[in-house]
Amino acid sequence: MNPRRYEMALLRDARSHLTLEGLASSAGIHPALVERLIESGLVESVEWAGARPLFDVSVIPRLRAVQCQNDLLRSRL
Repeated sequence: MNPRRYEMALLRDARSHLTLEGLASSAGIHPALVERLIESGLVESVEWAGARPLFDVSVIPRLRAVQCQNDLLRSRL
């Protein structure tokens, strides 16, 4: 007998929140860069889970754009 296999997909609604580490991972950048962007005011948390800030998933495209800009600047050096 063949076991059945099912495909699964993770769906997040527009109100999903991520930890700093999850945000960095989703955007493909280092958490230290996210911390610097928070300190400069470019990224703000929307909630707190205890002592940990949570960030809206809508910030991900902004972080990716910052990473692309950094990559372009480095390639010109």
